[in-house]
Amino acid sequence: MNGFITKTAAALSVFTLGCTVCCAELLGTPPSAGQTPEALLSSCNSGDGNACWILGTRYQQGVDTTKDLWQAAAFFKQACEFGVSTGCGGLGTVTLEDPQYGDGQSAVYWLDKACDLADVGACALLAQMYQQGVQVQSSEDLAHDYTFKTMRFARRKCILGEAYPCALLGEIYQKSPYVRHDEIKSRGFHQRGCLNLSSRCCAILATDYNPQYDEIKNEGDLQKAITYYTERCKLGFPHACISLSLTYSNPSLSRVKPDYVRSLQSMTMACDLGEPLGCLALGTMYSQGEHVKADIQKALDNYERSCELGEGMGCGRVGFYYLNGIGVEADEKQGSEFARRGCDTNDAHACLILGNYLLKNKGQEGREDAINLFETGCLNDDGDCCNALGDLYMQDNNTRSLREAERLYELSCTLEDGYGCMRLVRYRQEHGQQRFNEHELEEMYQRACDFGDPEGCDKLREIYGGPGS
Repeated sequence: MNGFITKTAAALSVFTLGCTVCCAELLGTPPSAGQTPEALLSSCNSGDGNACWILGTRYQQGVDTTKDLWQAAAFFKQACEFGVSTGCGGLGTVTLEDPQYGDGQSAVYWLDKACDLADVGACALLAQMYQQGVQVQSSEDLAHDYTFKTMRFARRKCILGEAYPCALLGEIYQKSPYVRHDEIKSRGFHQRGCLNLSSRCCAILATDYNPQYDEIKNEGDLQKAITYYTERCKLGFPHACISLSLTYSNPSLSRVKPDYVRSLQSMTMACDLGEPLGCLALGTMYSQGEHVKADIQKALDNYERSCELGEGMGCGRVGFYYLNGIGVEADEKQGSEFARRGCDTNDAHACLILGNYLLKNKGQEGREDAINLFETGCLNDDGDCCNALGDLYMQDNNTRSLREAERLYELSCTLEDGYGCMRLVRYRQEHGQQRFNEHELEEMYQRACDFGDPEGCDKLREIYGGPGS
């Protein structure tokens, strides 16, 4: 990276993430060398936007090829034209990396396209640029708008298990001038990020965050990180123990041979130190047999410990086990109590589990309770709960309920739930006064497909006469 982008990176430090981190998230990690350039080029020319993006990242970063920003820009542009957000974002970062490829406004154009496609890194980078006035005229209004776009997209991605959006939200609630400072929310998002295998988030929670351990690139860096996390863990900082466990168990973090025995020991220590996320992670390890022998009873015990320590997801999982008789005798009373406790502690999935259980087993008697549970989950930005509530209102088939269902499907689609997008389309086709025109309908199918709904992809195939993208 030349001096120009280094200075840009130094200026773009609004949330302590900086351009180098944001740009890294936009670019992602290039896939392994197992995919040959010839195969990728063939896929790219056949309309696979993701293959074009991979080629762009390889040429931009000089992975398995000579670094060539002109080639990178060409492949990123192809990816962007195929609707791949990281392609648009990659083109923006090429422009930032070297001014010969464009100016600040060119970068803004491509980053804005990426942001509109829900690329969190692009939105965050634009917010930083406009606040600092780097390559653009500073604008508090635009910085504010892009910050809130970042938050809207990041929240959903964090809930779905992506680590970087959680870290970004944690930093925003700590340091953004456009959002009310909230240490509780900041810690909550860093906790989610830690659970989503972000060593950075775990280290931040250890109260003595050292950014040099963000990227473990070789065995020397690994040993430094292990020493750092081990010392902090021994001093009783549970999130350092979690970082240590992740470093031992996740090859993408350490890039060396994992040590699953030490990973289990470190996570157990985090749980024993009273960290609910450590207990929750242990429960998942035993439940799924991740590098340990699957043991439902140990999974249940650790989920219950996590719940008692205040982690809603632990409560929700215990509730699921009891409601469905997994590893224990089915117990509706116990299951309902744990699931409700999880729902009340912001685990939207627990709200969905219990609501669906009540509808299935109690019928009309459990309907009002299910509505309240779905409402709670929907207010916590869970698209599945919004959809479930919308489906219930659709059954009422009166004007007021139908309008409420439409609002819920629209909210679900905004939360990047593909099913919600398709439900909104069907509602307006059958009941809505405000129907989608042809262009809007195509955009909705694209959103539904991008957000994982197969029907949306099928509709795109009908329009284009080929694979949906």
